[in-house]
Amino acid sequence: MIQYIIRRLIGLFFVLIGIALLTFILMHLAPGGPFSSERTLPPATVARITASYGLDQPLPLQFLTYIWNISHGDFGVSYRQQIGAEVRNIIFTGFGNSMQLGMFAFAFTIFFGILLGILAAIGQNTWLDYTTMGVSLAGYSIPNFVLGTLLLIVAALVVNPHLPANFQIPIGGWIDSAGIGAIFLPTFVLALRPTSVLARLTRASMLEVIRQDYIRTAWAKGLGERVVIIRHALRNAMLPVVTVLGDELGNLITGSIVVEQVFVINGLGKQFVLSVQQLDYNIIMGTTIFYAFIVVLINLAVDILYAFIDPRISYTKARS
Repeated sequence: MIQYIIRRLIGLFFVLIGIALLTFILMHLAPGGPFSSERTLPPATVARITASYGLDQPLPLQFLTYIWNISHGDFGVSYRQQIGAEVRNIIFTGFGNSMQLGMFAFAFTIFFGILLGILAAIGQNTWLDYTTMGVSLAGYSIPNFVLGTLLLIVAALVVNPHLPANFQIPIGGWIDSAGIGAIFLPTFVLALRPTSVLARLTRASMLEVIRQDYIRTAWAKGLGERVVIIRHALRNAMLPVVTVLGDELGNLITGSIVVEQVFVINGLGKQFVLSVQQLDYNIIMGTTIFYAFIVVLINLAVDILYAFIDPRISYTKARS
């Protein structure tokens, strides 16, 4: 297991280098630059600013310099958003809100996704099954920016006018600026699609396991429904569910850009969108590499978790 983790971590280094190179190429293929919109500045002044940041150097040298700097923890400074501010500070500040939102949505997904999937499997071909799967299909089909906008309109025009001022639903912002009540709408909007996916997958996996011979044997022995479902069926049905959970955790933490825009949350996704609009190279590069690092680590954690869920899985090489 230790050797497997070390190999994966070495591979992580090359994956990040490849992602950084691809991002660097695409970023410089875009027309313009971080200072190209400064129409009021003389060209000589723009040239001096560009040279002061090393952007007049050949692109291969710029890339190698950047890789050398980030290997020492230096992600550079912002050119446009917060001029001179360190990118790592901007990333960590924005990531705090994105991380909170992602973890709230992940907890929502785990609880309701698995619960609805189990209920649908137990009540197969009943009204509970049809209702659960119908809601899951609708939740998967509605884009989160559409759902978020509709919920904001309903909250502002229908619900809030009938509530006291102290109990109204916050329309935007996050916990620091809008209070704890601000977490419900963005969490629900962000978590609805992965919850729908998880519910359908849990149902399918549970139905497959429930039909196995050892489950029939457990029922024949007179074991209680809770013991059969939780201890025997659910644990063996969790392997494909854990795979999806790993992917969804990465998506929830790194994919909240649209939700942050709709609900005016000052997260890392919002910073990334603004940096793309302004071609703030260092923030684009730093955010992309940071997100890629998180996703790869989550995938590694999921692979390791497989061995604990299913004892048949081993990452040690067989000895002859």
